[in-house]
Amino acid sequence: MEAAIIAEAFLQNAPEAFLVLDRDLRVAAANEAALSLFSLDAKTVAGRTLAECIPDVAPFMDQVATVVRTAQPQFLGDIAVPGSDDSLRVSLKVFKAGDGCGVIATDVSELRQAVDEARQFNQFLQQVISSACVWVSVLDRDLRVVIWNRAAEVVTGHVQAEVIGQAAVWQKLLPVPEQREKFLGRLRDVLDGESLEGQETVILNRSGDERVVSWYCRGVRDDNDAIIGIMSVGLDITARRRLERQLMHAQKMEAVGALAGGVAQDFNATLMNIFGDADIALHALPQEHPAHEPLQSILAAAHRASDLTRQLLLFSRRDPGAVHPLNINRTIQGMTRMLSRLLGKHIQVLPVLAPDLLEIQANEAHIEQVVLNLCTNARDAMPDGGRLSVITQNVHLEPGNRQNDPSARPGHFVCLTVVDTGRGMPPDIQAHIFEPFFTTKAAGQGTGLGLSVVYGIVQHMNGWISVSSRVGQGTVFDIYLPAAQPAPGQMRSGTEPNGEHTAVEAWRGQGETVLLLEDDPYVMRSLLGILQTSGYHVRLVSSVAEARQQMAQGPGQIRLVICGTALPGNAGPQFAGDVRSRFPDLPVLLVTGYPGKPAGEPLPAVFPLLDEPFSLFSVCRKIRSTLAGNVSPGPGTGT
Repeated sequence: MEAAIIAEAFLQNAPEAFLVLDRDLRVAAANEAALSLFSLDAKTVAGRTLAECIPDVAPFMDQVATVVRTAQPQFLGDIAVPGSDDSLRVSLKVFKAGDGCGVIATDVSELRQAVDEARQFNQFLQQVISSACVWVSVLDRDLRVVIWNRAAEVVTGHVQAEVIGQAAVWQKLLPVPEQREKFLGRLRDVLDGESLEGQETVILNRSGDERVVSWYCRGVRDDNDAIIGIMSVGLDITARRRLERQLMHAQKMEAVGALAGGVAQDFNATLMNIFGDADIALHALPQEHPAHEPLQSILAAAHRASDLTRQLLLFSRRDPGAVHPLNINRTIQGMTRMLSRLLGKHIQVLPVLAPDLLEIQANEAHIEQVVLNLCTNARDAMPDGGRLSVITQNVHLEPGNRQNDPSARPGHFVCLTVVDTGRGMPPDIQAHIFEPFFTTKAAGQGTGLGLSVVYGIVQHMNGWISVSSRVGQGTVFDIYLPAAQPAPGQMRSGTEPNGEHTAVEAWRGQGETVLLLEDDPYVMRSLLGILQTSGYHVRLVSSVAEARQQMAQGPGQIRLVICGTALPGNAGPQFAGDVRSRFPDLPVLLVTGYPGKPAGEPLPAVFPLLDEPFSLFSVCRKIRSTLAGNVSPGPGTGT
């Protein structure tokens, strides 16, 4: 009896809610905690079914009956407490007690809230990982994939369903065994407690394209600080590496261009002596003289050498030429017949020209050179014939759209595209195609300057070139040139008469006095001989100090100042500027080894230029035009 009293007291004072059911599953007793929790009246609760007391238990009454029948305890999930608006939840444990059963109700509201919060946080983390713009994956200790986010799918082409629980994905991404084992070895080092930072790996995605991935990996630890897996983050840096290679290539080409320009200038100085002496000798001898024909051969060879140096200067962007508003559609249309003859009947030329193409500021001869060189290059890539498409279109680039090229910028551009169906180029060849003298042709079959000249012209026009090529699938050159609208009334400049068909005598001097300032002995000797042969009196000085002394009392009989631009410290152009400011009516002619502009520091385009190398005729014509005031400042006329 005392034990029953103690049990009753314990039951009534227990913090958990207890209910005792008889064999008919009706309430026989309930402690204070149960009465309070389920809002029951002690006087009326006896004899009511459990479902009447707790309505949400109704679906589980068969389980309660099973406990009575089998004496096997049962948990009835979590149940809403009546009147709590689902905010109060209890877990019911039913166990055999006498002929009926006992029910213990445990408040699981806080536990359920914690579980819900944990579930929501887990969903949030999954969304963060899934939405991350970098490749995020989690691996277990066997390097099997546990987590694989959307960015991983985009980079690799392998979807989550294919890789979860698998380690074989690494064989697909890293098909080269040595490369794969090296990378997996680094992952195993992470499982041993090391970290992986900035490890770059080239993977092969599902489409067969190579992607460069930079890895950052850490061990995932459990509550006992044991490493149970790897958290790996992969950055796809393929575009960055491509841009870095393009930038390095551009810097290298800039250096090579500077070297090429310097070599061309030195070579021009040598050619100038050949032109000058041969011209003087040729005009001093009668046509029937035995030396007349050899001298003409010397001049022809010098002209060919001059063409080579001009190509080098085009590559080095030191031969800008006169520019004017130009619609390149007309240029291409004018070249179509010539291209057909040049390329041969086995190549089909397909012009696709935009009808509303914008104009560009360009030298038409340079655009012709670009088209010609690209088409010739395409012809050589199609020895068995094919199709050559020349396409023009207007392109507008928005800010941020760099077209995978560091030179790209926002604005309106004219895009000239040349597409061939030739052999294509492997990446190792494509990396060098714009370098001067680089060629894949046999010795003697090409100079290797064709694409270098294209590069130099496009760079000088503030444009850029994009190249896409695959072996066996052809090549695409996209050239982007800034669009420009011509100023009102701006017209194309004309051309000077062809000197080869005009007698030198028509351009000879009439005894005028010329002040010649030049410190290069080769240039000085050549110019002095040409000027004297052409009927001019020459006052020769080799320094600015001597030149200033000559001009101290005014120009006097001096009708023209010819000034070299390569004097130390940019002294030549500065002296020319002084002469212009003191004696504005005295013509000044600058001599430069860089066609179209002086060497050294930039100079405002206020003086006519005489380009090296020059011939007897070109010097005579330029001087007469300058004295007559019929020559515009800017690019001059050389050979």
